[in-house]
Amino acid sequence: MSADAIVGLNQRLAQAFDRLRGRGVFECGWLARFRALIGLGGEVRDLGCGMGEPIATPLIAEGHGVTGADSSPGLLDLARGRFPEQHWTDADMPGLDLRRCFAGILAWNSFSICRRRISAPCAPSSRGTQSRGPH
Repeated sequence: MSADAIVGLNQRLAQAFDRLRGRGVFECGWLARFRALIGLGGEVRDLGCGMGEPIATPLIAEGHGVTGADSSPGLLDLARGRFPEQHWTDADMPGLDLRRCFAGILAWNSFSICRRRISAPCAPSSRGTQSRGPH
């Protein structure tokens, strides 16, 4: 299935996916390790964030800001409704603008549909230092 077809499928099935996707976070151990690496309060970029659950929930609860990106407007609308204080952008991974640095980047289920190389330079933060973590 092409990446374009998956984007369309995600849009058509956003409500059903949201209804069927469990909210339990079986990824707790991995997320705890990720949080330890990025430090307290580090800003996280969530690629393929979907509706923001369940991955954003523990990150936000632990004080991390989340900037999500997804190519499904329907899923992003759900994320915006649940977490209005966070940032949610309509973008696909190959065309994503990463001029801003983040303490960490997650792409939980996204790389399976990304076929082009993704790279971007990391610009210095407003304090003149670069963020830690993968860019």
